[in-house]
Amino acid sequence: MYRREMRHKAEFCQGDIVKVDMNQIRKIKSLVEKEDVCKRYRLCIHDSPDNILQEMFICRYIGDYCMPDKHHNMPESHTIIEGTEAIVLFDDFGGIQDIFILDRDKGYLTYRIDSEVYHMTIPLTEYAVDFEVKPGPFKPEMNIFPKWAPEASDKDAVQNFLNVIMKQIKEKCE
Repeated sequence: MYRREMRHKAEFCQGDIVKVDMNQIRKIKSLVEKEDVCKRYRLCIHDSPDNILQEMFICRYIGDYCMPDKHHNMPESHTIIEGTEAIVLFDDFGGIQDIFILDRDKGYLTYRIDSEVYHMTIPLTEYAVDFEVKPGPFKPEMNIFPKWAPEASDKDAVQNFLNVIMKQIKEKCE
């Protein structure tokens, strides 16, 4: 197991062939449920942050706050496995550019972002699991965080920020 600076747990798989089944997805959901600090867990199917291809299953529970970020010259894609997530795209000043839903039945199945756009994922169901792919190696400085978004440690500011966004998500989804 490898603890990241992002305050959540990540597990790296070893071996030349890695297989993931729904039992493993259920396992990471139960691990997230028990986590006190951050309701997020990554099952990385690459063996280290140094790999040139980063592939990971990310489980988030409702109420998880993942600060918006963007990246220079680094595409990423997400495919929903279980649950429902809202994807929010922001301009450089924090204005919402777009909101769309990842949901296997009622929304988009996957998306790819290949531009320097602030984005964030918000679980809308009790839990949501998606599969993320991006180039590596992972370096924390690759994530560019905006000054207009609250730090996770500021619980009141995070709740206010999420309340504003959730209102817009509900309006969009009606």
